[in-house]
Amino acid sequence: MSARYSIVPGDPAADREEMLDLATRNRPGPRSRLESKYVKYYESSPLGAPSLFLARENESGSLVGMAALFPTTLWIAGERVAAGIGGDFAVDEGHRGLGPALPLQRATVPAAKERGMKCAYGSPNMSSEPVVARAGYADVGRLTRFVKLLSARPLVDRYVSRPGLASLASSVASPFVSIFSRERLHRRSRRFSVERPERFDDRFAGVWELARRELGVTSERNAELLNWRYEKTGASAAPGNYPIFALVEGEEVAGYIVYRMADDTRLVYDILCRPDRAVVDALLSEFIRDARRTKAGAIDLGYVGPTNLLTDRLRAFGFLARTAQNGLLAYVDGEAPSGVDLGDAENWYFLTGDTDF
Repeated sequence: MSARYSIVPGDPAADREEMLDLATRNRPGPRSRLESKYVKYYESSPLGAPSLFLARENESGSLVGMAALFPTTLWIAGERVAAGIGGDFAVDEGHRGLGPALPLQRATVPAAKERGMKCAYGSPNMSSEPVVARAGYADVGRLTRFVKLLSARPLVDRYVSRPGLASLASSVASPFVSIFSRERLHRRSRRFSVERPERFDDRFAGVWELARRELGVTSERNAELLNWRYEKTGASAAPGNYPIFALVEGEEVAGYIVYRMADDTRLVYDILCRPDRAVVDALLSEFIRDARRTKAGAIDLGYVGPTNLLTDRLRAFGFLARTAQNGLLAYVDGEAPSGVDLGDAENWYFLTGDTDF
């Protein structure tokens, strides 16, 4: 690194305004959204404060870069493991290239060991990924994006530039997109009902326990953590941001989906259910029907992991699989946790919500 910069530990309280200024210069969206995120991840996380590193220009003392390692918990082969998530990596334009980017990332690596973390992971954007890889993270693999079009509008917009004509063409073509879809043929068993819970509760415990035992490498899921992550409770509560769609059998949740709207697309952040085809089919068919009723244009789910019952049924329900640009990167200090190779995508059950951001 150039002698022009110093890498120093950050203090989320003392450095708050400077960090928000840096984020505002380097992140899309209004400052109010960044402030809400700051409260959530730096000031009120049930997992504890992150390890934070700042890059300062020596001559001016200005903050020009930052990187953080956020504490989390993974379940690996049925064992609870302390881990970290790399995130909030930003460097001002004009200080990139041979500037402080790589030293910032390298500073987070010993921090993981100091905090007792057995591993770390993240899903950086394309411009950040080479820097994260040089800091010691291995490329686990690209995300597979499973996308189901519910309307013809995304395709029409690609080829028709006039808005009025595009709207007319979409209204004519959209019925043909859905008429032969599998969910129209599926009839939900009377043993299941559909709910939209306001928050997570003990009824979800059964599917979370199954995930810990059977899904290889996956994130911790419990009511307190997910209610914070998906903004149901806490200082940054915004209950409508991440709706929960649940398939219920008796007094227990058999499967659920958490999603967020981006324009007219439902972006799936988490999906979990019993490994039972009847459950998977009921959850997918009801979710697709509900998305159509609310005029969503598409459903988009990002995943890293092996082919399994869920991925097979996604394809059966008309989800098209394509390789995303961004991927999953992982860092392991020493021996593989629980003897599981975290560099092998086949060992993961990773979804968009697993990076927390």
